[in-house]
Amino acid sequence: MTLALEEQLVRDYLGPDPMTSPRMQAHMDWHTAPENLAKTGNYGERFLLFHKQMIEEYNAYRATRGFLPVVGWDPATPISASLPHDEPLTPNGARLTNNPVAVNPGCRTPTWATLAGGSEPDPLYGYRRLAEFENLDQLGRSIDAGWHGRVHNTIGGDMATFMSPVDPVFWPWHTWIDQVRASWEVSRALRRPRLILAWTQILFGVVNDGPGIVIPPGSGPVPVPGGPGDPLWKVLSPAARDMMIGMLAAELATLVSNERTGQGLQRSAIAVATQAAQSVSAVRNGVLSTRAAALR
Repeated sequence: MTLALEEQLVRDYLGPDPMTSPRMQAHMDWHTAPENLAKTGNYGERFLLFHKQMIEEYNAYRATRGFLPVVGWDPATPISASLPHDEPLTPNGARLTNNPVAVNPGCRTPTWATLAGGSEPDPLYGYRRLAEFENLDQLGRSIDAGWHGRVHNTIGGDMATFMSPVDPVFWPWHTWIDQVRASWEVSRALRRPRLILAWTQILFGVVNDGPGIVIPPGSGPVPVPGGPGDPLWKVLSPAARDMMIGMLAAELATLVSNERTGQGLQRSAIAVATQAAQSVSAVRNGVLSTRAAALR
């Protein structure tokens, strides 16, 4: 049988016997490792980064053969005719469908896995858009808590097993998931200016004709006590002020394009925050010593 181009590339990449291929074995070993079966530690992050690495290695191989990187496949659309799986690896390895969303609408990318978001909460944390995920571990766990496996299992055949890399659609599917991860990275980068703006407003006040108002991250204007002008600045201790300056400097450092300048700003931020923490600790120890002396 003459295989279609994409299936032939996958077979060439895995080797003449995909069942014993080191590349296939690496995928099977990852999924059957005790810490991954139990989903312990930072499982979600491991899930995303392991498959990201798989895609990068496959794309590097494609480049050596003169082919472009894999294009992500949106599971809301039918599998392209250029991605057939005509030579299943196992007796029951043929796909059950080439249009999984028609069989199971839950294969569609959930709105919480998009930058725009929507009303649908993710299954683990209740987040409704990508930017709300705090880290890759949360994002990976939510993706693997239903959506990822649902697409695999609805397609069926080899895609429903740990030998799924033999099906050519595996690679575009996981490229699509990696694009969700990349979109989350973008959403985090977009949050930084808002965080910096919020810290700046807290540190230096808003404007003198708008006293007692700050805009924390993720919120609208919030009134705070303290009288006119720089309300929080007046009620904070000097050490607390220094700590906030250090945090602001650390956030600004992430936006500096010059690596040396950014590193210098980070070092200054750490120094200021450390000194502030030491001051707080010294005050606390002094208070405790005074209380202890009073009890003697």
